[in-house]
Amino acid sequence: VIYDKLTGRSRGFGFVTMSTVQEVELAEKQFNGY
Repeated sequence: VIYDKLTGRSRGFGFVTMSTVQEVELAEKQFNGY
Protein backbone atom coordinates (compact mmCIF):
# COMPACT_ATOMS: atom_id res chain seq x y z
CA VAL A 1 0.00 0.00 0.00
CA ILE A 2 1.30 3.43 -0.92
CA TYR A 3 1.12 6.12 1.77
CA ASP A 4 1.10 9.91 1.48
CA LYS A 5 4.38 11.22 2.92
CA LEU A 6 2.79 14.30 4.46
CA THR A 7 -0.36 12.84 6.00
CA GLY A 8 0.64 9.21 6.50
CA ARG A 9 -2.70 8.15 5.02
CA SER A 10 -3.15 5.49 2.36
CA ARG A 11 -3.29 6.82 -1.19
CA GLY A 12 -5.70 4.00 -2.11
CA PHE A 13 -3.49 1.76 -4.22
CA GLY A 14 -0.57 -0.63 -4.02
CA PHE A 15 1.50 -3.01 -6.11
CA VAL A 16 1.61 -6.80 -6.30
CA THR A 17 4.39 -8.99 -7.69
CA MET A 18 3.63 -12.52 -8.87
CA SER A 19 6.06 -15.30 -9.75
CA THR A 20 4.39 -16.82 -12.80
CA VAL A 21 2.08 -15.93 -15.65
CA GLN A 22 -0.34 -18.55 -14.33
CA GLU A 23 -0.62 -16.71 -11.00
CA VAL A 24 -1.35 -13.48 -12.86
CA GLU A 25 -4.04 -15.11 -14.99
CA LEU A 26 -5.72 -16.73 -11.98
CA ALA A 27 -5.73 -13.48 -9.99
CA GLU A 28 -7.10 -11.61 -13.00
CA LYS A 29 -9.99 -14.09 -13.29
CA GLN A 30 -10.74 -14.08 -9.55
CA PHE A 31 -10.52 -10.34 -8.92
CA ASN A 32 -11.61 -8.79 -12.21
CA GLY A 33 -14.22 -6.13 -11.47
CA TYR A 34 -13.09 -5.22 -7.94
